[in-house]
Amino acid sequence: MKVRELLDRPERWTQGVLARDTTTGNPVGPESEFATAWCLGGAVMRAYPAYEDQTEPLRRLREAIFGPPRGKGYPEPRIGNWNDAPGRTFEEVRELVERLDI
Repeated sequence: MKVRELLDRPERWTQGVLARDTTTGNPVGPESEFATAWCLGGAVMRAYPAYEDQTEPLRRLREAIFGPPRGKGYPEPRIGNWNDAPGRTFEEVRELVERLDI
């Protein structure tokens, strides 16, 4: 499974939590059987359940969003901050995952 398969329509994307049960509106874990919407980071966790498989998609997302790594001593930028930014749209998220083919 790929992130773009999970985030295939606006109602399957969320902000402020990793995942949500859209029938109740409650936050749930991204791997939960009740998860029906994911933020970008939560979708990576769901699509690539093994931690070691998440490394490359997360690296590609960070570079596409924030540019190349700045090196030691700098905090790693958070994909969640980008996903949750005021005014962020599903279309922006969708375009990114399509372009990166993740």
